[in-house]
Amino acid sequence: IRSVEVNVFHVNAVLSACKRNGQWQMSLDLLHRVPAMQISPDTVTYNNAISACGGAKRWQLAVASFASMAAAGVRADTISFNSVIDACIKGQHWEHAIDVFAQMQDLKVAPSEITYSAAI
Repeated sequence: IRSVEVNVFHVNAVLSACKRNGQWQMSLDLLHRVPAMQISPDTVTYNNAISACGGAKRWQLAVASFASMAAAGVRADTISFNSVIDACIKGQHWEHAIDVFAQMQDLKVAPSEITYSAAI
């Protein structure tokens, strides 16, 4: 029997399933375990965790995951920013959403129609 070496694609698949099923705690737990697994998380890894938190109206955890993304040296993309903005809006914390939008502009990440819709 051959063993399968777990990689970032496997982790991202599990995180995506967690996101779809409202398992934000499991998502964060896995995100925190990834470095010990000697796997480098990527943008998709963080986007899934941020979205899982946002979907559960855990905006503070979404913001914290977004911050840890930058601390890990993983570049946020439009989806990352949209996810954290959405989480802030769902949590009724518009001021944080505006701050994140400003950060998006500062980092020259291109907003999408979704970004503008959320900002309105």
